[in-house]
Amino acid sequence: MNFNRHIVIASIVAISASAPVGAMPQRVQDLFIGTGTASTFQLSWRNITPLTEAVSINSVLAVRNIDYTINSNNGSITFNQPLPNRSAATVTYDYDTTYAHRASTPMTVPLSVDLAQSENSDVTFDATYKGYAGTDRTTPNALSMGLGGQWSVGNDTQLSTKFLYAPSSSTDQNQNQNGHSAFDQSGIVFGAHTAFGKLSKLSFGFSQAGLNVGDAAPTNGLTLGARTYSLGTHFDASSKLGIDADYSQMDHLKLSDGSATHTNIGMN
Repeated sequence: MNFNRHIVIASIVAISASAPVGAMPQRVQDLFIGTGTASTFQLSWRNITPLTEAVSINSVLAVRNIDYTINSNNGSITFNQPLPNRSAATVTYDYDTTYAHRASTPMTVPLSVDLAQSENSDVTFDATYKGYAGTDRTTPNALSMGLGGQWSVGNDTQLSTKFLYAPSSSTDQNQNQNGHSAFDQSGIVFGAHTAFGKLSKLSFGFSQAGLNVGDAAPTNGLTLGARTYSLGTHFDASSKLGIDADYSQMDHLKLSDGSATHTNIGMN
C-alpha cells in the first residue's frame, strides 16, 4: 500500500503527483492549516473509501460525528467549529483508484505581513497565490498583492485604504494572453468615517477595479470593471429615533482606458 502526503494551506488542497498506474488501494494524508474562520475543507480525493479516515487536530485524535463529519462521496470534511488560526489538522484515509478521482481544488498560498503598527495606525502587506496542479489547465495560475492601512485622526475620524495589483489573474485566460494595462490589473479602496459629536456620523467610500484584478476584487469589496462612490449620514434625532441617508453611484468602465459606459445611482 502506497502512502502519499498532501499539504493544504489556509483551507485549500495542494495536489501532488498521481498514484502509480495499476495501483488499487491507496492511503493518503491531507494537512490543513486553520485560519480561525473555515470549518469545511476539501480533501484531495473524492469517492474515498468510507470509514477509513483517521483525523487529528494538533496531534489530538478527533472523533467522527462529535468533532467532525466527513462526506465520502464529495471528499469533504467539516469540523464542529472553525480550526483555530495556525492550528494543524491531518486527515488520513483510503481511496480506491477504480472509483476515486482527484478534487479539482486549487492550491492557495496566502501571506500577510504587518509592516508598521502603532496605537493609531497600521500598515499591512498581503499576497495570495492560486495555482492549479495536475491536469487542470483550464484556469491559469494567479497572483494578487495588496497594501493597506488604517489610521485614526483624533478620537472621531478613521481612514482606511487598500491598493491591489494582480500581475496574473484567474478571471479570464484568453484576456491574460492578450495583455493588459496597469489599470486593468489594479484596484483601490478608500473609506472615511467621522463623527460630529454624539448625535451625527458621516461616512464616505470610493473604490475602483480593473477587469483583470480577478479573485482579489470581491474579497476586498470591489466590483470588477467598476468605479463606485458612497456617502452616508446618520443622525440621532432622539434616544428612540435615528435618521439615515445614503447615496451610492457605480460607473461601469471600459477595458484599459477607464472611461465609463453607464452609471447606476441609488439613494435611500
